[in-house]
Amino acid sequence: MAVAGAGKNSFQDESPASSSSFSPFNIFILSSFRSIFVRASPLETINEVISGIAALTRFPAGELRLQDESGHELPGDCPIGLCGLDENSISLRLAYPLLATKHSGACAAANELVSFVTILLSTGKIKIPGFLNIFTNLFRKFLDMTPTVREEDIVGHLHAFIFSGAHTALGMLWQSPVIIHRHFALYGLNLFLELNRIKFPQSFDFYYLPVLLELADEFMRMAGRENPLYLQCRKAVGDLLCSKNWRFSGHSNMENMVPALYPFVVDLVEEITMSLSTESTSPPPIHQLCCFLKQMRREFKDRAAAGAHPFLQTEQAERVWFLYFYRALKKLKNKLFHCLGKIETFMAEKAEGEVKFLLRQRMNILDVLFCFHKLCKIFDPKYGFVSSLIFARRSPLNALIRHADKSHTYYWLLQYKEALDFEVKVRLLMMLFADTNEGGYRALYLFINRLHLLSDSFIQIGQVNAMELHAELSVLFKDEEGTGHGVTREWFYLLCQEIFSPKMKLFSPCETDRRRFFPNPTSPCDRTQLEYYRFAGRFVALALRHEFQIGVTFDRIFFNQLADKGIDLEDVQDADPALYMSCKKLLEMDDEFLDSDALGLTFVRETEDLGCRKMIPLCPRGEEIVVNSRNKEEFVSFLIESYYVESIDQKIHYFREGFMDLFSNIKFENLFFQSLNLEDFDRMLRGSEEKINIDDWKNHTVYCDYEAEDQQIISFWKIVEGMQEEQRRLLLQFWISIRFLPVGGFCNLPQKLYIFNSFEKEEDNWPLPTSQTCFHQLQLPPYPSMSIMHQKLHFITQEHVSCTFGLY
Repeated sequence: MAVAGAGKNSFQDESPASSSSFSPFNIFILSSFRSIFVRASPLETINEVISGIAALTRFPAGELRLQDESGHELPGDCPIGLCGLDENSISLRLAYPLLATKHSGACAAANELVSFVTILLSTGKIKIPGFLNIFTNLFRKFLDMTPTVREEDIVGHLHAFIFSGAHTALGMLWQSPVIIHRHFALYGLNLFLELNRIKFPQSFDFYYLPVLLELADEFMRMAGRENPLYLQCRKAVGDLLCSKNWRFSGHSNMENMVPALYPFVVDLVEEITMSLSTESTSPPPIHQLCCFLKQMRREFKDRAAAGAHPFLQTEQAERVWFLYFYRALKKLKNKLFHCLGKIETFMAEKAEGEVKFLLRQRMNILDVLFCFHKLCKIFDPKYGFVSSLIFARRSPLNALIRHADKSHTYYWLLQYKEALDFEVKVRLLMMLFADTNEGGYRALYLFINRLHLLSDSFIQIGQVNAMELHAELSVLFKDEEGTGHGVTREWFYLLCQEIFSPKMKLFSPCETDRRRFFPNPTSPCDRTQLEYYRFAGRFVALALRHEFQIGVTFDRIFFNQLADKGIDLEDVQDADPALYMSCKKLLEMDDEFLDSDALGLTFVRETEDLGCRKMIPLCPRGEEIVVNSRNKEEFVSFLIESYYVESIDQKIHYFREGFMDLFSNIKFENLFFQSLNLEDFDRMLRGSEEKINIDDWKNHTVYCDYEAEDQQIISFWKIVEGMQEEQRRLLLQFWISIRFLPVGGFCNLPQKLYIFNSFEKEEDNWPLPTSQTCFHQLQLPPYPSMSIMHQKLHFITQEHVSCTFGLY
């Protein structure tokens, strides 16, 4: 059987039951609220026809009846072809007799409302206050009668509103050319929508949904999808779905809800597609669509869990709506592809300023792309649509992300990290950190004694509530006047030296690269030591969040475990070259020699604890298992596991916990490290490994009370050009408290550098340069000769002086 409401598409069922040799009957079902067209086989019973109507109207099938034109009820078990109906013109009336008897008061109140609307539409002059009072009182009368205890009473009461045609009456008011009638329609709808919020227990919201869907269907049928009545109902449906965690499956009255959601999803997708037009000024209804998708995703998961295909094993009507949706999805993809292509062309042809202006104007593309991703998450699980679009338009997409405001809704793009530039990837990762005001704290002030730098920092960073770390960070050193970002950057640098120093024994450097670290396998695992690893995790996350390059990196065995990846022999090459070489030799050893047990190896490893040597089994009864050609790979795997997984897994766990304290959501726990490779993380922690570019330095330096042609400036740059690389970094640290530049060089610093003329003149004892690191200012006295300037600059570029801001 096929059923369609007036003005809707008719869906022909292709099931064998309806593919009979009999010609189907065309039947018009008349009711007080809607005309329904039915096409049914003569062999179908009246009850089967009623079931199809119930699926469309969302009324309980057991309480519906069909009557002929004379008002006689048709028997439910009788086939249509045997009811004595004129097969050329069949008109039946839909009745709801139980509704009229059990909820007679509600029916009467709703009918009064419909009658008043009829009078209102036929009245030429309207006395607004008087008519509005009557209209309000009639609505209130119906609403005040709403039961709040038994679910069947609530359902029947709400159905009385629909069955009486009250919602159709509101639609007729909206269609009236009289403006005040439209105000009445909106006012009445708002009163009805308030019913759910003020009357029903939350557990009964489930039964309010079908009525909202019927209202939305009727308003769209009568006045199109742009009328406010339909839009308000659609929003109410979306809000209700988003605020609940419903499961439709298993509820007999709700089994047809998923097909009922498809029209709204298709409608919203088409509206979002239209919003991509450059002429469109209205924001796309992305939140509404996400509300519908949230429910549909739950339903499809339930179907998959039950062993059913989410789309194929469905009713014909749903399959047809799915085809409509699929076309709308392809249309949205093509529109996104076209819009990103136009941006790409614009970027190639226009000046930088014009491009930036256009990118800021088209940020809605990222929001729509997010919506497209959410759609494909349900209907295209392999993300073929999204992946092909992103990789085909990677250049304009990267440009849009560079100019985007911080928003957690963009983090999903990290799934396509291969299509993202490094700077863009870092920008998205920085969006995972909590906003500075997210915890409700205005600022986190650290008061640090330089003599107790590590212990003070541990207490004030490692022991505080994680939410306090989301605030803006401000550091003050005891008995010093300096404040601001420059002091904070100095604290980052000095504390990094302490945490990764050999005396702390928290981390071990790699033998091949002393700036690359991993947790020390031999350090104790007592509670205090583990808390220091949590503190170290918080510190590194703070440094990344404040975009400070700490100058150290992590070894692969450390990074892989943070990213929940396994490690193998190749991963330990830098951390333990001796172990790596011995294992390589073992694997390459002649099988016959190894099987002779000449080495005397068993599945144990030797360790030393407080001067005592101990043998640790690599597996149960490992001391009894001899290493041979058949198990040598397993032995190497167990050995690496014991040395660099089991011995440091607790330390990595605490470090990760501390690191994740800086994120706004626990679901970002694995996303951060899994979105990076080791080389990317190196660049984030250490910054640029390239030598400092003097020309780039000059181009990003501004002179105050000096000119570029002044002898002091010419001498200054000549001296800098003659410095060793490490001296230049020390000068940079003295100047702006940064020793390692971000990737990209000076252009990625938050501001330019400044050289000020300090106007300090002393013939016999010229002062040293000073700096205000917070403002990137170097106060350079007007030295009379290059030799004096060289002497002063050489002094401040010593390791013990460069981090004193010139206050040494």
